This record gives sequence, structure tokens and C-alpha cells, in this order.
Amino acid sequence: MSKKTQNEAGQAVEVDAIVSLSRKMFEFKNELQWVNKARGWFESCGVPGHRHICLDAKGRVCVSGAEFMRATAEDTYPISVYEI
Repeated sequence: MSKKTQNEAGQAVEVDAIVSLSRKMFEFKNELQWVNKARGWFESCGVPGHRHICLDAKGRVCVSGAEFMRATAEDTYPISVYEI
């Protein structure tokens, strides 16, 4: 099943992905907490980087600083981090 959406540049893209979430590891309540705590929390969680996913309150994947800043602008914190 594919879904049509837009990337940050406004370009149309198709997404083909189903992700099964495992345990919720932690969440960022705001951008400042992400800036100050992300490195330590990710390093100490014991899960490799390719085995987690960050989702904002609207369910959008956050992988870059731009997406965490968007969450601030759009008030879509907390951003939850799940093991996948």
C-alpha cells in the first residue's frame, strides 16, 4: 500500500512503509529538551540508531532538526521515540 504525500520542499512523493512499533523508549516534551537531552538519551538507550523512530503528536516521522523545529512551530510535541 502506498501513500502520496509531500516532502519538506513541497515535492510529491510516494511512501511505501509499514513500521511495527515496539516499546516507547522516551519522549521529548519540547525542542529545548531535544537539544539538551537527545544525544545522551539515544546513547544510553541501548538501541542502535536504525532500530528506533521518532514520531510527533500528529504521527509524522522526525529525523532532522528541521522536523523538530517544525514540531515547535506547529505545536506537535511531544515527540515520542519508539523501538522498531
